[in-house]
Amino acid sequence: MDNVQKGFPSGIKSFDAILKDNVLQNSVILLMNEVGAGARSWMYTSLAGLSHMKAEQSTKKTNQRLPDKILYISLSRSKEEVLGEISDLKIANIAELEKMLVFIDLSYRYFSSSNVPRSWIQGNEAGGVDVPSFTESSSLMDELVKILDTHARNSIVVIDSMNDLIRLQPEGKEEWTRLIILMKGISRMAMIRNNNVYVFLTMSILEKNREEDIADNSNSVFVFKWDSSSMSQPRSIMQIKKFKGILPIRSEGLMLTLETKLSPERGFEVSYTKEILGK
Repeated sequence: MDNVQKGFPSGIKSFDAILKDNVLQNSVILLMNEVGAGARSWMYTSLAGLSHMKAEQSTKKTNQRLPDKILYISLSRSKEEVLGEISDLKIANIAELEKMLVFIDLSYRYFSSSNVPRSWIQGNEAGGVDVPSFTESSSLMDELVKILDTHARNSIVVIDSMNDLIRLQPEGKEEWTRLIILMKGISRMAMIRNNNVYVFLTMSILEKNREEDIADNSNSVFVFKWDSSSMSQPRSIMQIKKFKGILPIRSEGLMLTLETKLSPERGFEVSYTKEILGK
């Protein structure tokens, strides 16, 4: 079990420097985002950084533990759209990224019951891997589980996004409980199969109690938001509300807040550790 517990770095130098010898420990990492506040930049910078570290490892023969692949599961966005956004980062080497990338586009399932014409959708882009066929009775959640069970091993897994999964969930307590049980199951899978799972969620699209339910059932929670307390223009900040293996050693109710910078030239960066705040 020792190799399972070590986890992977984030691939973001300024962020990993704060963690020092700690790493993202095989877990579900919830990226909660106010619109434009930096969660996607964090995620894309992480993927670009890890793929570059992997490329260097093959030439420099370093012994740092890195994922074998990046499994990117998109529920409604195309590979071209995602790679286009990542390529906007000057630090990203798309050739390096694609060597690690397994991109599975579930748009064909997401739009299957809508009035959106199939000619508008380029779905089922699986990068040459086997994607289980779906039936009309299967849900998007069922398809997600099949993909994870087949391909998620020793990987960085991206689920983009929880917003899309929730939109297609029927209303009701039973359906919501099923979603939360899936989150718990993905957490167990991540630990057993050596994965870090990035789950993207836009803030304020859910009622507060449901937003907290998802956060409570994630191993780590990173919140990206705009800080309007400054007298000048709003600044982007990252709050680490929960971090598997690290924050439990802090006093109960504390939260690490980092001021961040977002730029095409350097991607996501931590400016400095701003403060420790009470909840």
